[in-house]
Amino acid sequence: MQSGSPVANHKLLPYVETTEDAYGEEAAKSFSVIELPHDTLLLRGPCPRCHATIEVPVVSTIFKSPRSLLDRLRPHPPKAVTTGKDHTEPMMCICTSEHPDRPGGRAGCGAYWTLTITSAPNVI
Repeated sequence: MQSGSPVANHKLLPYVETTEDAYGEEAAKSFSVIELPHDTLLLRGPCPRCHATIEVPVVSTIFKSPRSLLDRLRPHPPKAVTTGKDHTEPMMCICTSEHPDRPGGRAGCGAYWTLTITSAPNVI
């Protein structure tokens, strides 16, 4: 999965860890939701600050791993635990576009926000 592909309308902004209420509102309007296998969603859209396209996987199922060797050898699927409730997903820009002053080992422009993901399919 490639995330943070530079786009023509990407804004060359300095790295600043920042948030605004408008970031979440803009992301809710512009991000698309792609349903993937194993109760995973892929949120895809432009960062509300720098406008680079990012992809953020959201996993709604937790798999418990078997503890014993015999359990690992048995031909049964892992048990899934899901909440089935709406939840708030913290997000941040993870683009790989150029941003001056970005600390080493970091990605993105520094913007972060939250989205409420509802239990209804394809709704943010």
